[in-house]
Amino acid sequence: MLRNSLPFTSTCKRLLAAAFLLIATVASAQAAPDTTVSTAALDRDIREFFDREMTAHMADIQSLNPPQTRVVGALTTGDFSWGTFMRALAEYAQLSGKRTIAGKDIAGTIGQIGLIEARNGGKTFAQMYGAMAISSFGTDLAHNAVWQSLNEEERAAWRSLLDPTRFYDRQNHRVINLADNYLGVASRVATLSYQLGILRDRAFVDDILDTAGARFIRGDLFSDDAIPSGRFDRYSQEYARYIYE
Repeated sequence: MLRNSLPFTSTCKRLLAAAFLLIATVASAQAAPDTTVSTAALDRDIREFFDREMTAHMADIQSLNPPQTRVVGALTTGDFSWGTFMRALAEYAQLSGKRTIAGKDIAGTIGQIGLIEARNGGKTFAQMYGAMAISSFGTDLAHNAVWQSLNEEERAAWRSLLDPTRFYDRQNHRVINLADNYLGVASRVATLSYQLGILRDRAFVDDILDTAGARFIRGDLFSDDAIPSGRFDRYSQEYARYIYE
């Protein structure tokens, strides 16, 4: 009997596990309603959600100069708070095809939000989100709704915002007081700015891309901000994606 006790115990465990799994599966199937959702219904629900949320946020923005410190109760004082919302607005405009929301012009609002980041010394992701937001309205500035909403002084501020030297040291080929994976962000800012015609120095753009891509070309094991041990996180993936894009 003792010789059989261990195999029996192991067999019982497997049978019990299988039984519990079957019971859970049956119970779930009996309790769950029909989960089939049409693509049209899903599309409608997503658009309605974005309409509702973006309208609420835009309606609560009463001042951009000076910028208010809270929107719908949430602080706007983070490093990328306004930049993140600026990009969200641009994505919403592309998804919905709308040009106004809560009675406010989306392109004009993006233009003014960019000035917040420009004046407050916004760097890295704040710059990249600004570059992505304005680029979503087209790379021809003569027909870009965001650019056309700005006066000459404001355009100069935007040019400053889209300048990667805010955090990239061209002379020493490195980012300033940041981990090397921010070279990916610098690459994205530089290439978008070049496509817009704001940054015209192609050699400078190539320098940033060559510097950023060197880690992959030479076969380094890690591309994150935890050298030399390495850490697998979103920054490693974003670094590679920004260079690829």
